[in-house]
Amino acid sequence: MVWFPSCIPIHAINLWLIIRRKLKTHDLVPMWDVSDSLGMVCSVYESVPDSHDHLFFECPFAKGIWDRVKDCAGLAHYTPNVYDIIQSLMPIMKRRTTNSVVAKLVVAAATYYVWQERIGDYSKKKKKFVKRLVEKRVAKAIEEYEKSRTNLDSAESSEGNNGNDGGTVNVQGCSHKTFMNGKPHSFNGTEGVVGLRLWREKVEQVFEICKCAEEDKVMFAASTFEGRALTWWNGNVHTLGLVNANRIP
Repeated sequence: MVWFPSCIPIHAINLWLIIRRKLKTHDLVPMWDVSDSLGMVCSVYESVPDSHDHLFFECPFAKGIWDRVKDCAGLAHYTPNVYDIIQSLMPIMKRRTTNSVVAKLVVAAATYYVWQERIGDYSKKKKKFVKRLVEKRVAKAIEEYEKSRTNLDSAESSEGNNGNDGGTVNVQGCSHKTFMNGKPHSFNGTEGVVGLRLWREKVEQVFEICKCAEEDKVMFAASTFEGRALTWWNGNVHTLGLVNANRIP
């Protein structure tokens, strides 16, 4: 059924994994390898759990593909379940007739493209989830920092007014809003050496103009990260913790 002279190797390998139920569907992946936020349902048709039986071909999306190609292989009367289909094809599996070869090619191709659609859609959702998670963590950290800075400034201002006979208080540092108003360049991580140098020079210029405190510079600079750079930063935050990550020189 899987390996025969006319088979397409990549399709055959995919079908072999399906027969052995070795694809990484959600029902087989350990819980630690799947984010709760991504869910345990089919990423193509989000209503039921993701499994081999569902994807091949109980899922409405997958069934739609199967319904469009099954007539070409003379398999119109077969149920939309790849394991039932394979079992039904067992009597003609070793034949080299046109009908037998076409039927096996169609089953392998249909399952392959359904799986490609599934992993492509899942990958897109995972990337979006990671990006949202990082943005949420950075935003929360900045919000907490701004809140603590406001409280500190208020306390210092109060002490200055009480102890300096109306003198002014020189508060060091700037807020994240002030830093972003300086329009620092964003950094993706794919710009190369020249792009990295230009990004660094602009960020340092904004630091200087805004009089940013030394302890704020890493956090403020990280807020300009996008794409690969943002993924790298998130890895540091996950490994070291936000406080230690902000101490990276």
